[in-house]
Parts: sequence; C-alpha cells; structure tokens
Amino acid sequence: MKLRREKSFLLWAGVWALAVFAPACGSDGNGDGSNIQCVVEELEAGTYSFSVQRVDDGCAGGALADIIGDGPYQVELPSFAELQQGPVLVDADLPGVGNVTVQLALEGEVVRLSMPDGDVSVQIFEGCTAVAGATGTLCPVSMSQVNATLVLRLEDLVGAACAILPVVTPCSATVGLRGVQ
Repeated sequence: MKLRREKSFLLWAGVWALAVFAPACGSDGNGDGSNIQCVVEELEAGTYSFSVQRVDDGCAGGALADIIGDGPYQVELPSFAELQQGPVLVDADLPGVGNVTVQLALEGEVVRLSMPDGDVSVQIFEGCTAVAGATGTLCPVSMSQVNATLVLRLEDLVGAACAILPVVTPCSATVGLRGVQ
C-alpha cells in the first residue's frame, strides 16, 4: 500500500511540475511561437512590405482567411529611436482591415500595434460590411526584417447579403506576417 501512495504522489508531483513549468519552455517573447528572438533595437525606419505567412482562422468556414489575401501590405515603420520617445501613429495597410491609422509602442522586446480610433467598417463584398479591428505585435529580427502577429476581429456583420457567410460574430483570426524593407 505504501508503494502505491508513493507512486501516486510522484505522479501528482510530476503533473504539477509540468503544469507550472511547461508554459515557460520555448518562450520567445514575441508571442508567435517561432522561438525567434526580437531585436527591437535594430529596427530601422522605412517602408516595409509585409506578406502573409499563415492564418489561423477562428471564424466559421474560414471567412477571414478568404478575404485577407497574401499581400503585399505596405507599412511605414518608425525607428527604434523614434519609438523610445513614445508611441507613434502611422498609416498602415492591414490585412482584412485596409488602410487605417495604427499606434505603435515599445513594450519590452516587441512593438505593440493597436488601433487608437477603434474598430472600422470594412466592405467584404457588395451588400455586406463588417465591423473589424486589429491588435498585434511586431518583432524586428534584423535591420531589414520584421515579423508580425495580428489578431483580426470581426465584431459584427451588417447587410442582408452577409447571410450567406457561415460566420457567428464576434470571431477572430490570427495572422502571421513577414515584412522586409
């Protein structure tokens, strides 16, 4: 009986240790699971051309993946020195959202992206408009390359033509992008 209790205790202790320590394994700080370390200090100002690398679509039927496209999406990024002075507003062409003003701010080893003006209306097709928004992170990996992870949200679909979409809102998709200068 004593051996059984020891095995039970060891099994429980092992499960507990895995639950506590496993989330820290392989952490890269940029949230994209790639294990690529961000070097935000190397970010140079300029026009970056972003292309979609992956889409993890949480909307029924892959609705967001269908409207996103591969790119290129052009964004004029500030330098690390400019970001050190505080958040910077830039115009950005975001997948699934279009041209919007975004705020970029340093947060640890990444650049945080948000839409300070809130969600926008995006025409999906004639007679169907979505209320959409985006948040994300940019991870500079060299002086001329930036990886990005965006979370696109569909908050609402407006218009009778939207009824053909197999989407329950709100829903979201995570988009992985690679940008080069």
